[in-house]
Amino acid sequence: QDKGMAAAMRSEIEALQHVSERKHPNVANLVDLLESDQATHCVLEYCSGGSVLRYLQSKGHGIGWPEPEAARMVVQVTTAL
Repeated sequence: QDKGMAAAMRSEIEALQHVSERKHPNVANLVDLLESDQATHCVLEYCSGGSVLRYLQSKGHGIGWPEPEAARMVVQVTTAL
């Protein structure tokens, strides 16, 4: 309904399609795209480890991470970007 939202959604879908062509191991790749006149559904790979946000929240605030674990996460996020 909102043209700005529709354009943003289309841009995100195009980015997902572009990234999914490369099958990046650190990105939930697009498996299928289902579109109708009323709705668009993106089917993504299942990620058993959960989201990065949930992982960060589970670590507690202000405690910090051991350096090897922090380095591993930074490498994964950086290569995904």
